[in-house]
Amino acid sequence: MQIIAVNSPKKFKSKNERFYMNGVHIMTKPTGSVCNLDCDYCFYLEKEKLYPDNKNFKMSEEVLEAYIEQNIEAQPKEAEFYTFAWQGGEPTLMGLDFFKKAVSLQKKYSAGKRCENTFQTNGLLLNDDWCQFFAKEQFLVGISIDGTEQQHDIYRKNRAGRGSHKQVLTAIQRLQHYAVELNALTVLHKGNVDEPLKVYHYLLSLGIKHIQFTPLVEREAQEKTKDGLTLVHPKFLGKACVSPWSITANQYARFLNIVFDEWTKNGIGDVFINTFETTLGLAIGEPSNICIHAETCGNAVILEHNGDLYSCDHFVYPEYKLGNINTKSISQMAQLPVQKLFGRNKLDDLSVECQSCKYISLCNGGCPKHRFEISANGKANKNYFCDGYKSYYSHVIPKMRIIYQALINGEIPEKLKEKFQNIEVV
Repeated sequence: MQIIAVNSPKKFKSKNERFYMNGVHIMTKPTGSVCNLDCDYCFYLEKEKLYPDNKNFKMSEEVLEAYIEQNIEAQPKEAEFYTFAWQGGEPTLMGLDFFKKAVSLQKKYSAGKRCENTFQTNGLLLNDDWCQFFAKEQFLVGISIDGTEQQHDIYRKNRAGRGSHKQVLTAIQRLQHYAVELNALTVLHKGNVDEPLKVYHYLLSLGIKHIQFTPLVEREAQEKTKDGLTLVHPKFLGKACVSPWSITANQYARFLNIVFDEWTKNGIGDVFINTFETTLGLAIGEPSNICIHAETCGNAVILEHNGDLYSCDHFVYPEYKLGNINTKSISQMAQLPVQKLFGRNKLDDLSVECQSCKYISLCNGGCPKHRFEISANGKANKNYFCDGYKSYYSHVIPKMRIIYQALINGEIPEKLKEKFQNIEVV
């Protein structure tokens, strides 16, 4: 079922889509979970407990080279370019020379094809040398900022308990000075979700035009697991409750709806918000440009610092470890039956609510990480954000129809924004 139409125009798409997963997408954590911040809500910091005997959470040059070569081998032969995604922990802790080496290895193995790099950072260590490197090598940098100083510093603190907002602002200004491509990575949590316009307008005031909103929900086990972890995955059978910094489904919908209405009046054509782009694309029959709302998953894997490969960023647990690139290739592990089953389960294990929902082609059940609510048939496979998604889609789809028709008619963004100043869509 298509919500709007087919044969979509391409004008609404931003640079966010150029990294759409087309093959095996590997998110690489060269420092593992090691970070120079101690964010209260970070789900990845405690993953170091999976490596109790490891004293050095840094990717070796041998693992780096194997990763570069195997990533390229794992992509379709017809691929126009190769993507390398660097995350953490905090990847800048590896030092700049590590990434200079990575770029040289990409050139060695890519046979002349273009290599594109995405880099997620908290920004604390970024100096002129880093920014000049990013600009020269055309890295797309995602920098974590949760809004104003007050909104950001509630949870994003260093190990001394001090906020990081001022340092992030300095990093953003430095990246902009060197014309580095920049995305804001904004986590929606208890401290900012009830002030959507304050978050949105603040990001715009910084000159940020590309924004990714990530809703926060984590489940905490009442007792640590045998691996020493507290934050657990949806299939965890022990006692668990939602963490205190998590948001509700209704809060998430309200945030998106308010920002969407503001965006239609002042941001269309100038500001690119991943969630809205994805919704419009899916509504007109395009594939999802983020894994959360794709029909199946399993092609976005995680590479740890020592070469261990896991099924997904949100499933870095022993039972989801696929192997190690020193003994098996990424291509081999991505094709393992257990990984194919992991990806297929997203579609096969839809809740009964999903199966009868008119928005299933937009949502596709959401992220499996969030499927732990009890469905009508008693199974714990309903998405935590289900009611929020319905509220969001029912609010934005009528306006999406207007946006789509305007694109078909070739209207310029200014005319479209003017139209939304004067109409109210029910």
